[in-house]
Amino acid sequence: MLTELEAGPAAMTGATEEQLQARKKLAEKLIIEESKHEAVEGEYFWPAVREKLPGGNRWLTRPPSRSRTPRPCWAGSASPAPARPGSRS
Repeated sequence: MLTELEAGPAAMTGATEEQLQARKKLAEKLIIEESKHEAVEGEYFWPAVREKLPGGNRWLTRPPSRSRTPRPCWAGSASPAPARPGSRS
């Protein structure tokens, strides 16, 4: 999904309104799937880390560096692309 979103047409590349709507829906789906993934991690993965690894609690108070990396600008937003120049948002 992410590859498709990144490769698809955007407002800055001259996408049509239909393409922008499809892009928005894809971005929303990606955000939903990422949220599901994080929920599963919280319910199953991190409790297993706490239980099985020496010092597992350390990972719960200080997540791995991968979790601290910046997210794409569209993450957490239903707007996956900037508005077209001259259009109203």
